[in-house]
Amino acid sequence: MELVEKLQNVESHLNKPVNNNIDSLSFYQFFLKHIEKYEENLNDEERKNPEQYKKVLSYLRTCTFSKICYLKRELGSNLIIDINAYFETIEYDIKKLNDTKKQNAINYFNDQYNSTIKTNVQEAYGTIHEIIEPEMKNIGDKINEKMESLIDETKQLIEGAEENKKDLEKEQKDLKNKLILKKLLGCLKLTSR
Repeated sequence: MELVEKLQNVESHLNKPVNNNIDSLSFYQFFLKHIEKYEENLNDEERKNPEQYKKVLSYLRTCTFSKICYLKRELGSNLIIDINAYFETIEYDIKKLNDTKKQNAINYFNDQYNSTIKTNVQEAYGTIHEIIEPEMKNIGDKINEKMESLIDETKQLIEGAEENKKDLEKEQKDLKNKLILKKLLGCLKLTSR
């Protein structure tokens, strides 16, 4: 983890005799803030396993805070440790850890939900492409066949109707001729009597 290396680099740099005039307390206080910001901005890989990183960050925070307390004690005339501030920091860190756990759990369940939805949508598309579309094509083909059959039957009925019409017209003509012939014969009968 890069923060461990940074802490080691800061300590090795501050422990050199050349750097005795540097305000070590400010460096460690800045580093403590840097740890807190790092914890707030974990990357995706670190969020997958937050416990491991939280332990490391807790260790770094404890080391840094201990060093700050040591430096403050060195600067003061007596050994004074602000236990309340330390407990407040610990309480704040625990709250942040719990909030992070809750957020990670929410993110995990959101990811699971999204994954499930995506899988279900893909299965639905698969079902549509593999089952429903071919069945719809079969139904469409059957409907087209029935429509063509009905069209053929309709054409045959129309042709049959036209032939029947011609037959009826022919029979009508024959009846007309027979009526004329009957009237003519009736007239001849009347005149012959």
